Amino acid sequence: MLPSVVAPTLVVHGGDDVFNPTANAPLLAGRIPNARLRIVDGARHAYFEEFRAVASPLVLDFLR
Repeated sequence: MLPSVVAPTLVVHGGDDVFNPTANAPLLAGRIPNARLRIVDGARHAYFEEFRAVASPLVLDFLR
């Protein structure tokens, strides 16, 4: 199913996420054609809150 995704895809993941191990992020991005992967260093599972100043620009740049 993932290889059939044609929408532009950004995978963002916290580098210190223990709930969902960071090693899963490249596996996910690698199965979606042309997906972009960004790891937020030092962030845990709630990277979007803990590192809002880093994560928000990543997503906004991707959407542009």
